[in-house]
Amino acid sequence: MITTYYILLTLVIISELSILSGLLLCRDSRIKKRYMNYTENPDDGYQFYLMIPMFDESSVAEKVYDFFYQIAAPNAKCVFITTEKETKIQGSCKTREVLESLMREKHCENVFICHYPKTTGNKVEQLNYFLHAHRAELDKPNVFVIDYDCDSRPDRDVIRDLRSILNSTPNANIMQQSSRFWSVNRDSALLNVEAIFQTRWAFGYERFAQYISTFEPLNRLLVPFYYCVGHGLCIRASFLYHIGLFPSPLEDVPMGMMMTLLQEPIYPCVTKDIGEVVPSVKALLRQAGHWVRSPLQTFHVLKKAKQLTHISIYRQTVYLLRMALDIISWIQYLLLLLLSLSLLWRSVWYVLAYVIFLYLISFLSGLLTNKLYSGEKTCMDLRTFILLPVRHIIRGFSVFSCLYQHCFGWFYDKRKNK
Repeated sequence: MITTYYILLTLVIISELSILSGLLLCRDSRIKKRYMNYTENPDDGYQFYLMIPMFDESSVAEKVYDFFYQIAAPNAKCVFITTEKETKIQGSCKTREVLESLMREKHCENVFICHYPKTTGNKVEQLNYFLHAHRAELDKPNVFVIDYDCDSRPDRDVIRDLRSILNSTPNANIMQQSSRFWSVNRDSALLNVEAIFQTRWAFGYERFAQYISTFEPLNRLLVPFYYCVGHGLCIRASFLYHIGLFPSPLEDVPMGMMMTLLQEPIYPCVTKDIGEVVPSVKALLRQAGHWVRSPLQTFHVLKKAKQLTHISIYRQTVYLLRMALDIISWIQYLLLLLLSLSLLWRSVWYVLAYVIFLYLISFLSGLLTNKLYSGEKTCMDLRTFILLPVRHIIRGFSVFSCLYQHCFGWFYDKRKNK
């Protein structure tokens, strides 16, 4: 029991120190240095399609339309992908009706609607339907598609940033904006903390791993597990068709798992996306349970990747090890708490060491994230400070949420979370 405690504590310390390193080392200035040769060239031939899948979003459809309407341009077309599933559940597709009304009122030839005609499937099926329906115009080497959610608010210079990367690295197939999160429920200290830590993960882990992946020797040696995220994922359309479109049931993290196996680098952007944390703790547990589905796709993704190319035994082994650690990371703080409590009869120091470490690392990484990356600074008051480590423990229950939804039906497959 004591040995298990120290092994798990060591894993947690290494994990947290790597995230702190990512926050400090992978700054915007370092990324900019790699893409400094960009010269404005409106005729560079690159074409972008910003895809925004929407389901039961009529209440925010106008706000979403107005935002992306301002980004739309001849080389950056916006497509809103609605779904017939909304008609089945709500009685009518009000989101589509609102968008069509807005298009008549504020017409733009660079904005259009694609309606997914089936009543089954989620975001992945909406995206892949659009890609199937428009393959003739999309399956070209200079065309890129960008995946956004309806709560995404990317920087308006995103297209210029993407073209900057392509100018410096013409062979880049995947680029990723990192997301800064904020809570719509400002009265909930726990959700404010969640916004800090989701931002922390995006910049301290995701962007750092992506950056490492762009250096071939490090990618080959370390086999970093680099996430793809559905907020600002930009991918060359011809490459996406080659690998079989977006994976189901989740389009982003399993895509990153595939890129890890294929040793395909992901180029991080300087421009950022802004996303919202879900509005309640209950919704947070449902969402986290949904996210836990990703590592469960480990062997399915490996099988598919091996059909595309030869993958070395070394890369497969490190990939499987990283996926095992990813699963443990969801419950590591909860497990460590239970282990320290079980050792309480031996010494109170096991619990004290756990609590001190948890507060110290949570405060340091939360403070750094809030200072360096958060779009809207969260006040680090006493209530927020107390809840910093509590967030880690609550995340451990996401595994139980995943098991519950696996047995009784996935929440996002049945209805929209409000």
